[in-house]
Amino acid sequence: GWANNQENEGDEGIDLIREAISDWRASGAELVIPQFQQVLAAALAECGSYDEALLAVDEALSVISNTGDRSFEADCWRWKGELLWRRREGTDSIHSEAEACLHKAIAIARQQKAVSLELRAHTRLSPLLAARGEVELAHQSLAEIHGKFKEGFDTHDLKHAKRILEELRPPVHSVGDTP
Repeated sequence: GWANNQENEGDEGIDLIREAISDWRASGAELVIPQFQQVLAAALAECGSYDEALLAVDEALSVISNTGDRSFEADCWRWKGELLWRRREGTDSIHSEAEACLHKAIAIARQQKAVSLELRAHTRLSPLLAARGEVELAHQSLAEIHGKFKEGFDTHDLKHAKRILEELRPPVHSVGDTP
Protein backbone atom coordinates (compact mmCIF):
# COMPACT_ATOMS: atom_id res chain seq x y z
CA GLY A 1 0.00 0.00 0.00
CA TRP A 2 2.82 2.41 0.84
CA ALA A 3 4.62 1.69 -2.45
CA ASN A 4 1.38 2.09 -4.37
CA ASN A 5 0.80 5.42 -2.65
CA GLN A 6 4.30 6.58 -3.59
CA GLU A 7 3.88 5.61 -7.24
CA ASN A 8 0.26 6.58 -7.87
CA GLU A 9 -2.10 9.33 -6.92
CA GLY A 10 -5.40 8.46 -5.37
CA ASP A 11 -6.71 6.39 -2.52
CA GLU A 12 -5.77 2.89 -3.70
CA GLY A 13 -2.53 2.84 -1.69
CA ILE A 14 -4.28 4.25 1.38
CA ASP A 15 -7.00 1.61 1.09
CA LEU A 16 -4.32 -1.11 0.89
CA ILE A 17 -2.57 0.24 4.00
CA ARG A 18 -5.86 0.34 5.92
CA GLU A 19 -6.65 -3.21 4.80
CA ALA A 20 -3.23 -4.42 5.92
CA ILE A 21 -3.67 -2.78 9.34
CA SER A 22 -7.08 -4.39 9.69
CA ASP A 23 -5.70 -7.81 8.71
CA TRP A 24 -2.77 -7.42 11.12
CA ARG A 25 -5.12 -6.51 13.96
CA ALA A 26 -7.40 -9.45 13.11
CA SER A 27 -4.44 -11.71 13.84
CA GLY A 28 -4.37 -10.32 17.38
CA ALA A 29 -1.11 -8.41 16.92
CA GLU A 30 -0.84 -4.86 18.25
CA LEU A 31 2.86 -4.16 18.79
CA VAL A 32 3.79 -2.77 15.36
CA ILE A 33 0.46 -1.06 14.75
CA PRO A 34 2.01 2.35 15.64
CA GLN A 35 4.53 1.94 12.82
CA PHE A 36 1.78 0.97 10.38
CA GLN A 37 -0.32 3.94 11.54
CA GLN A 38 2.65 6.21 10.78
CA VAL A 39 2.82 4.77 7.26
CA LEU A 40 -0.90 5.48 6.92
CA ALA A 41 -0.43 9.01 8.29
CA ALA A 42 2.38 9.68 5.80
CA ALA A 43 0.22 8.47 2.90
CA LEU A 44 -2.71 10.59 4.04
CA ALA A 45 -0.48 13.63 4.49
CA GLU A 46 0.88 13.12 0.98
CA CYS A 47 -2.71 13.54 -0.25
CA GLY A 48 -3.26 16.60 1.96
CA SER A 49 -5.62 14.75 4.34
CA TYR A 50 -4.03 16.15 7.49
CA ASP A 51 -7.00 15.65 9.80
CA GLU A 52 -7.21 11.95 8.88
CA ALA A 53 -3.44 11.66 9.22
CA LEU A 54 -3.66 13.16 12.72
CA LEU A 55 -6.31 10.58 13.61
CA ALA A 56 -3.94 7.82 12.45
CA VAL A 57 -1.16 9.19 14.66
CA ASP A 58 -3.52 9.56 17.62
CA GLU A 59 -4.52 5.91 17.13
CA ALA A 60 -0.82 4.97 17.16
CA LEU A 61 -0.29 6.88 20.40
CA SER A 62 -3.32 5.15 21.91
CA VAL A 63 -1.87 1.73 21.02
CA ILE A 64 1.47 2.77 22.54
CA SER A 65 -0.33 3.75 25.73
CA ASN A 66 -2.24 0.46 25.83
CA THR A 67 0.66 -1.87 25.05
CA GLY A 68 3.48 -0.01 26.79
CA ASP A 69 5.73 -0.60 23.77
CA ARG A 70 7.36 2.79 23.29
CA SER A 71 9.49 1.85 20.24
CA PHE A 72 7.68 4.23 17.89
CA GLU A 73 6.61 6.88 20.41
CA ALA A 74 9.15 9.58 19.54
CA ASP A 75 8.37 9.30 15.85
CA CYS A 76 4.63 9.43 16.53
CA TRP A 77 5.02 12.72 18.41
CA ARG A 78 7.24 14.03 15.60
CA TRP A 79 4.58 13.12 13.07
CA LYS A 80 1.87 14.75 15.15
CA GLY A 81 3.89 17.96 15.39
CA GLU A 82 4.68 17.93 11.69
CA LEU A 83 1.06 17.29 10.73
CA LEU A 84 -0.19 20.08 12.97
CA TRP A 85 2.40 22.39 11.43
CA ARG A 86 1.46 21.38 7.87
CA ARG A 87 -2.24 21.78 8.63
CA ARG A 88 -1.59 25.13 10.27
CA GLU A 89 -4.60 27.29 10.25
CA GLY A 90 -2.65 30.45 11.00
CA THR A 91 -3.38 30.37 14.71
CA ASP A 92 -0.77 30.59 17.41
CA SER A 93 -2.39 27.71 19.30
CA ILE A 94 -1.74 25.31 16.39
CA HIS A 95 1.88 26.47 16.22
CA SER A 96 2.26 26.06 19.99
CA GLU A 97 0.73 22.59 19.90
CA ALA A 98 2.97 21.55 16.99
CA GLU A 99 6.03 22.87 18.82
CA ALA A 100 5.03 21.07 22.05
CA CYS A 101 4.67 17.78 20.15
CA LEU A 102 8.10 18.21 18.56
CA HIS A 103 9.69 19.01 21.92
CA LYS A 104 8.05 15.89 23.34
CA ALA A 105 9.45 13.84 20.45
CA ILE A 106 12.92 15.23 21.17
CA ALA A 107 12.64 14.48 24.89
CA ILE A 108 11.50 10.90 24.26
CA ALA A 109 14.23 10.33 21.65
CA ARG A 110 16.86 11.62 24.10
CA GLN A 111 15.51 9.39 26.86
CA GLN A 112 15.70 6.42 24.49
CA LYS A 113 19.13 7.54 23.24
CA ALA A 114 17.71 7.48 19.71
CA VAL A 115 19.86 10.16 18.10
CA SER A 116 18.42 9.61 14.62
CA LEU A 117 14.89 10.15 15.90
CA GLU A 118 16.03 13.24 17.75
CA LEU A 119 17.55 14.55 14.51
CA ARG A 120 14.26 13.95 12.65
CA ALA A 121 12.33 15.89 15.28
CA HIS A 122 14.83 18.76 15.17
CA THR A 123 14.58 18.95 11.37
CA ARG A 124 10.85 19.59 11.82
CA LEU A 125 11.22 21.93 14.80
CA SER A 126 13.91 24.17 13.27
CA PRO A 127 11.80 25.49 10.36
CA LEU A 128 8.93 26.13 12.80
CA LEU A 129 11.24 28.17 15.05
CA ALA A 130 12.69 30.01 12.05
CA ALA A 131 9.21 30.89 10.78
CA ARG A 132 8.55 32.44 14.16
CA GLY A 133 11.69 34.55 13.83
CA GLU A 134 13.97 32.45 16.04
CA VAL A 135 16.44 31.65 13.25
CA GLU A 136 19.52 31.61 15.47
CA LEU A 137 17.96 29.17 17.95
CA ALA A 138 16.67 27.02 15.07
CA HIS A 139 20.15 26.81 13.54
CA GLN A 140 21.91 26.23 16.84
CA SER A 141 19.66 23.40 18.03
CA LEU A 142 19.78 21.57 14.71
CA ALA A 143 23.55 22.08 14.37
CA GLU A 144 24.05 20.64 17.84
CA ILE A 145 22.29 17.35 17.07
CA HIS A 146 23.74 17.20 13.54
CA GLY A 147 27.21 17.51 15.07
CA LYS A 148 26.70 14.28 17.02
CA PHE A 149 26.94 12.27 13.81
CA LYS A 150 30.32 11.04 12.65
CA GLU A 151 29.15 9.03 9.64
CA GLY A 152 26.13 8.38 7.45
CA PHE A 153 26.13 11.80 5.85
CA ASP A 154 24.74 10.33 2.64
CA THR A 155 21.51 9.25 4.37
CA HIS A 156 18.25 11.07 3.68
CA ASP A 157 17.88 12.37 7.25
CA LEU A 158 21.37 13.89 7.44
CA LYS A 159 21.12 15.36 3.93
CA HIS A 160 17.78 16.91 4.89
CA ALA A 161 19.24 18.33 8.11
CA LYS A 162 22.20 19.77 6.22
CA ARG A 163 19.87 21.48 3.72
CA ILE A 164 17.94 23.06 6.56
CA LEU A 165 21.14 24.16 8.29
CA GLU A 166 22.31 25.82 5.08
CA GLU A 167 18.97 27.63 4.75
CA LEU A 168 19.22 28.82 8.35
CA ARG A 169 22.88 29.82 8.21
CA PRO A 170 23.30 33.49 8.98
CA PRO A 171 24.81 35.51 6.11
CA VAL A 172 28.56 36.04 6.23
CA HIS A 173 29.58 39.69 6.07
CA SER A 174 32.90 40.92 4.80
CA VAL A 175 34.98 43.38 6.77
CA GLY A 176 33.55 46.83 6.12
CA ASP A 177 30.07 45.50 5.27
CA THR A 178 27.29 46.75 7.44
CA PRO A 179 24.90 44.03 8.54
